[in-house]
Amino acid sequence: MKMILILSAVVAIAIASQQDAWKSRFNSQMVRMNDKVDGIFKKSSSSSSSESIEDKSLINRFKDALNCTIDPPPTLDELYQFYQWVQKYNKSYYTPENRLCRTIHVIRHIRQINAHNVLYEQGLVSYKRGLTDFSDYSSEENYDRLLLKEAPIIEDTLQGSTDLPILPPARDSVDWRNEGLVSPVGSQWKCGSCYAWGGAVALEGQLRKCKISSESVSIQLMVDCPNHGVWGCSSGWPYYVFKWQMSGGILPASKYPYKDTSGKCNYNKSDVIAYVDTPYKFNFTDVGGNATFIKQVVSATGPVSIIICVDKSLFQYKSGVYTTKNCCNTVKHVVGIVGYGTDPKFGDYWIIKNSWGTNWGDKGFAKIARGNNLCITENYVQYASLKDVNGRKCDLMS
Repeated sequence: MKMILILSAVVAIAIASQQDAWKSRFNSQMVRMNDKVDGIFKKSSSSSSSESIEDKSLINRFKDALNCTIDPPPTLDELYQFYQWVQKYNKSYYTPENRLCRTIHVIRHIRQINAHNVLYEQGLVSYKRGLTDFSDYSSEENYDRLLLKEAPIIEDTLQGSTDLPILPPARDSVDWRNEGLVSPVGSQWKCGSCYAWGGAVALEGQLRKCKISSESVSIQLMVDCPNHGVWGCSSGWPYYVFKWQMSGGILPASKYPYKDTSGKCNYNKSDVIAYVDTPYKFNFTDVGGNATFIKQVVSATGPVSIIICVDKSLFQYKSGVYTTKNCCNTVKHVVGIVGYGTDPKFGDYWIIKNSWGTNWGDKGFAKIARGNNLCITENYVQYASLKDVNGRKCDLMS
């Protein structure tokens, strides 16, 4: 017993020593980097001549440096959580300064997440937060990387609740993942192609429902080829992709793989597996959203595409029913709804499929509060009916 206590003490001292070394190295890097940055910017502001190539390179290298501070300094536990995160996601950085900035971003997120999750454990908030593989980016960087770069053009769109199709009453709950209508989650990376990923959720549901194909559809085709209402990795609208696919067709991802960038439209027409027969789009901004109609569409037809205005807290979502008081009301991101249900404590929710990879959320999915038009989730809905290459039309409600 005495020997066990001695060994435990030795291990504890070794761990504390290692953590002290991490903290010392961290603080030394912060001081050195801030000194360098101060020198660069002081030199730039006092010099009447143009900056040298070396100075421009350094300023580029440290462009985020003025934001790379944190107060109070990281605790040993926070540094240990950062190192665990680095190991989990196999992260590496090209300079010590870049590593320092990324460390600070992760620690900021750790602090926000830990404070929030205390409230979650107490039952005071409805969802849990966690780190993701993009937690080393600031919220501003993630807005730029993961959302639409520009608001899409919204024109010729049905307003309000007039002229809606007649649909059967919705079921109490639906999860199309259990029916095989949902493909594996993917990642858009830094391309603002969420409109294509969100649109694909609706198309893949119909392809599987009609027994045309169970493959994931080509996102790259949807980024490269439509010539109206779509701008590659900058912006787009699922409806305009659907309109193009009435003649351009739908391809499997294996025939036109995703490249995380936009390019020239170049595909073999013989690889087409289906066409859009009729695209549908509805805009309920004038009536503050229409959860009832969207619920009926999802229940009767399958997965659909919707719009969401992302608050930075969504980047940290892990599980539970997401809600926030900090929503905006502009079009920022496109996702798919693959079902809905009711939590006994926190109420009604949508099940969304996102395009931020499986390390985000609940393996790439999330539950988002339903019925109150949270973050404009119930303003816009888009989907499509399909036909196969022989012209056989698929019944949306079959």
